[in-house]
Amino acid sequence: MIEVAMLIHFAVIITGIVTLFYDYKQKSSASLSLFMGANTVFVFVFGLIPLILILNNFYIGRTDSYLIQTIDYENESYLSASLYILVGYTCMLCGYFLSKPYNIRKYEYKLSQKTANYYGYIILAISTVVTLLFMISLGGLLNSIQYIQLIRSNNLSISGPLFLLLPLSIVTFVIFLSKQLMLKKMYSINLLWLALSLFNSLYYVIIFGGRLPLVLFVLIIPMYIIDKRQKISIKNISIIFIVGLIVLNYGENLFDHLSGNIYQTRSILSNIPRNVTQFSFPYINTLKVHKFTYDTGEFRYFIDFISWIINYIPASISDAIGLGQITPSYAVNTYNHHMFDPTNPTAGGVPTDIITFGYYQFALPGVIIISLAFGKILAIFDKIFFHSKRDVLLSIIKIRVFQILSFYPMYADIEAFMRRRIDVVVLLMLVIFGVYKVNKKEIETSHIQSSSKGSVTE
Repeated sequence: MIEVAMLIHFAVIITGIVTLFYDYKQKSSASLSLFMGANTVFVFVFGLIPLILILNNFYIGRTDSYLIQTIDYENESYLSASLYILVGYTCMLCGYFLSKPYNIRKYEYKLSQKTANYYGYIILAISTVVTLLFMISLGGLLNSIQYIQLIRSNNLSISGPLFLLLPLSIVTFVIFLSKQLMLKKMYSINLLWLALSLFNSLYYVIIFGGRLPLVLFVLIIPMYIIDKRQKISIKNISIIFIVGLIVLNYGENLFDHLSGNIYQTRSILSNIPRNVTQFSFPYINTLKVHKFTYDTGEFRYFIDFISWIINYIPASISDAIGLGQITPSYAVNTYNHHMFDPTNPTAGGVPTDIITFGYYQFALPGVIIISLAFGKILAIFDKIFFHSKRDVLLSIIKIRVFQILSFYPMYADIEAFMRRRIDVVVLLMLVIFGVYKVNKKEIETSHIQSSSKGSVTE
């Protein structure tokens, strides 16, 4: 059975390569698409990683990963897990391609810069106040750095609103960066707002000690330049991959050093087993989820679609009106893996991936529904971004949305997304409610007129 399972994972890899090539050709340009990112991550964690783990006996005894130690190599349900993955992947592809994301339209999407500025100033004020309050609560800028590891492991009590609102700084960075790129002069009051939003954003990604958030934020501008110039090539992708690999391998040492803790530097080659197993949880989840639901647990029947709304309400209020807090799926998954810490209910655990999240809802039908819906969502936003290439703000928003939604196959819990990715939630709301359609001829005419005016003044 394990041989058949390996063939399925190999088929997922081949299908992923073919669909990426098809996506590249259909766009008629070397630009990013949300599908490109999500498809790549899906194939990586559900195609390549399972093959590496199986062929290397899951690196049992060679890493400090708790999840790896739970693997019963001889008796795991490899074929069932592979079939769940195959069904989910097929449904994601169907949800995307059946939505016809590549249809050419006679109009383009624009986002009002005036509206964006209005929201930018409000959110900048909020994020600055939140950053200052957070900083003061930890004893100031320099003193707060020593708490990185405690914050990262959720072993430090943080005010709910502060935790929720800190990522808003990235929204302001995106807005004021787009405005700065459109200004003809380098120095202006906008540069001050951009610098302030940059400080708030860097403080947020550093203080929470996450290697992935840090590298993604640093890559916003390089990815925008690459996408704008349509330079998505093997060379540029390789550069981004190498940068990501270096941060993955040495980033933890950096945060340990900033926290004043003892750290041990490992070479990239000697650290391969540990790095691979950091991406193993989606596959290990799929190996275990049938047992977690049928044998020792129960299904969630799509309660996660509304539970995040209920859980946003303070416990004192929700209890008073008869709406108790609902345990999110990632907490249930952590408990099922026997990693739940009763003394620290919010401690970091095992996230739910897209296959496991769907299975927790209602077995295989849940996987089908969640995967189809995700593919459909990718197509909806890709349609907008495909037809907004001349809008700087939408182009930068696309980069940030690409960075986060690409990893949704790994981190698929809705409540975790709504709580920890509030910056992307706000940006998506801005796209949904702020875009309007403009005829392409009008855009081309205004572009020609502005170019001619520029040549006269020159």
